[in-house]
Amino acid sequence: MKKICPPLSTGRVEERVREICRCRLSHLLAAGLHIPEVQIHLGTSLDPESIREGTDVYFDCTIDAHPSISKVEWRHSGKTLHHNISQGVIITDQSLVLQGVSRASAGNYTCVGYNTEGDGESIPFNLNMTHPEGKVLELFTRNSSLIRVADAPTCRPNQTRVHGVAKQEKVNISCEVEANPSHVTFRWMFNNSAEAVDVQSPHVVLEGTSSIVSYTPVTDLDYGTLLCWATNRIGSQRLPCVFHIIPAGRPDLVRNCSVANSSMTSFSIRCQEGYNGGLPQSFLLEVRDSSSHEVRVNMTGSYPRFAVTGLEPSCHYLVYIYSFNLKGRSEPVVTQAATLRLPEKQLTAEKERPKSRFWFTPMMSVLIGIFAALIIVAAVIVVVLRLQCSRNEDRRKRHKAAAAEQRCGGSSGSSGDKGGSSPINKLDPGGNESGDSDDKNPDIIPQPCSGEYQLPSSPTSSSLPLLYPALLCAHQACILQR
Repeated sequence: MKKICPPLSTGRVEERVREICRCRLSHLLAAGLHIPEVQIHLGTSLDPESIREGTDVYFDCTIDAHPSISKVEWRHSGKTLHHNISQGVIITDQSLVLQGVSRASAGNYTCVGYNTEGDGESIPFNLNMTHPEGKVLELFTRNSSLIRVADAPTCRPNQTRVHGVAKQEKVNISCEVEANPSHVTFRWMFNNSAEAVDVQSPHVVLEGTSSIVSYTPVTDLDYGTLLCWATNRIGSQRLPCVFHIIPAGRPDLVRNCSVANSSMTSFSIRCQEGYNGGLPQSFLLEVRDSSSHEVRVNMTGSYPRFAVTGLEPSCHYLVYIYSFNLKGRSEPVVTQAATLRLPEKQLTAEKERPKSRFWFTPMMSVLIGIFAALIIVAAVIVVVLRLQCSRNEDRRKRHKAAAAEQRCGGSSGSSGDKGGSSPINKLDPGGNESGDSDDKNPDIIPQPCSGEYQLPSSPTSSSLPLLYPALLCAHQACILQR
């Protein structure tokens, strides 16, 4: 109780009497004020000796306080409990209900009352709980404040269940359990397709709630399953812990690798995992230059997915991907990858490229084609006409030559028949018939003068009449040629 009256002064009697009166009045006003006095009780309908795992438990909190309490609080292992039906915690006024108690319900439970004078907390409640089969799971001392659920051992979760082991290789396999009480013993058994045998105790080491067995497979029949059971004073483990022993080796190759998200300095690659060889595997990536095969990037990871950065633009690379574990490394899977070009280099190349003087549009291409076709057709027509003209000219020349020969032959024959006709008459354009014939047939070209019509060196009077027709023919031919 706090001191209400101050110490008496050493002054006059009247002052001391007034101080005593004030102190007595303060005592009277403060009579009955105190912090809450709290007690916790198990529900009246519950038997502490018959509470089993999975049953419902409720508590009542009785409080003596002046002035009255303003709030009641329930605590579990020092943490405040809140009303939560989904978790099986129900709080109503000064009662607490725990639905389906289990291992998670273990801890200290207290009740706390608040008023203006302060807060008061109850002493913890002592509880005995029994196993569902009727065995006593835990016996508590009277000063204990625990609600504890004891049970037979069970396997601890998240243990390594598969072990890859090579022949003649020793491996240590740990079996861990959760048990209350924690004093346990273990039993091991090996099982394969042919037999089931117990593992001898010299190969087993006990460390608290865990047991470690040393195992070395020698033949193919030594690969199989190891089973582990734990036992405490509550009972034996219902379901054993199971560990698989499989042959171990190097992992298989990765497969289905693909390159994506290529940029000027990076790309990403993704593959699918192969068999791990019975052991945890990791992955190694090497990026090598395609020409020099020099390693540019070296990366490792738990999954065959890599994002490669820091590369040079516009380069080709060879990507090697390995799988590896404790037994070794797989053969590589090789794929190709390339980075993109720099945009600046592409623009420079465009500027350095000589510009064309003409822009060839589709319409201009069509016009050029039509013009070229017309030129070709005109050339063909000219060639054909030229050939035809040459043929006609040759034919005309042959015709004229033939007509001249005929004319010359006819003139000489008629002179011989008439005997005394004068060649001067032939030269006369007025009454000569041959002149009219030449005017009427301008296309007839007589044969050129040849050596057979040459004059004799010393003509006689007898040969002169025969020479004039030949001279006339030669003369006409020469005139036509001119």
